Amino acid sequence: MNQFPTQIHAILSLVDHINPVQYAQSRNFSSGHISRLGPYISRGVITPRWVYQRLRTRGFSAKECFKFLQELTWREYYQNCWEFLGDKLFDDLKHPQGDHVRKGIPQCFFDGTLGIEVLNGALEDLNQSGFVHNHLRMYLASVHTNFAECDWRMGAKWFYYHLLDGDIASNTLSWQWVAGTFSNKKYWMNQSNMNHFFDGDQQGTFLDTEYE
Repeated sequence: MNQFPTQIHAILSLVDHINPVQYAQSRNFSSGHISRLGPYISRGVITPRWVYQRLRTRGFSAKECFKFLQELTWREYYQNCWEFLGDKLFDDLKHPQGDHVRKGIPQCFFDGTLGIEVLNGALEDLNQSGFVHNHLRMYLASVHTNFAECDWRMGAKWFYYHLLDGDIASNTLSWQWVAGTFSNKKYWMNQSNMNHFFDGDQQGTFLDTEYE
């Protein structure tokens, strides 16, 4: 399957199949409604303003578009941060990641042997198709950066290398957000959370514990 068609009529069709109401309700789930517009927006083929106007023309209200437009706006904000910060984008922006950060990437990420079925599947998708659901991107970033305590920069570079819809600003600052270097807290999850959003029932993993 071609994840990201390049013909203009196919791109416009993607836009016209977006349902912002369904997106707001289901985007975090494995079978949820997502847009796949990232590469076209980041490379200037279409703009968030144009997408929003297209949705309004199709009859969606501003309230119905809010969550979807909010996510598009985050991407624009990340681009503006990159323009303002330049190479400082790749430094810890608000808080240091930690005093004992490991370099490199754990071997289990290359082997697909994290011991968690949902994440092993995400790594396989990343290698085979160059696309991973956004919620899974956060999970993988958290395991690499917060649980394994590895440098978020290495993880971000590795991820960007594989992503067909890779956007330097969005990818880099999303990893910083997960690591807590661009936010006020780190992003954590557990096995129950992954099972809920990705139709799993796995138990007994290193993430099968309460948040506390």
